[in-house]
Amino acid sequence: MSKIKKQFLEWKDNKLNPSINKFSERPKNFKTDSEINIDNLYLPKDNFDYEKQIGFPGQYPFTRGV
Repeated sequence: MSKIKKQFLEWKDNKLNPSINKFSERPKNFKTDSEINIDNLYLPKDNFDYEKQIGFPGQYPFTRGV
């Protein structure tokens, strides 16, 4: 398993799921005006240090806003 995939699963289990269980997401599925589903997080396909440069929501380096 790739490093980013492992980190994503860890983030999902430790941050995302507890938050959703506590507060729930507004709608279950988010869509564009063209009815295309929007994921709650997109992972990079480029080869760079995702953890240091961007990170996951709610974790250092806090590059994502509300």
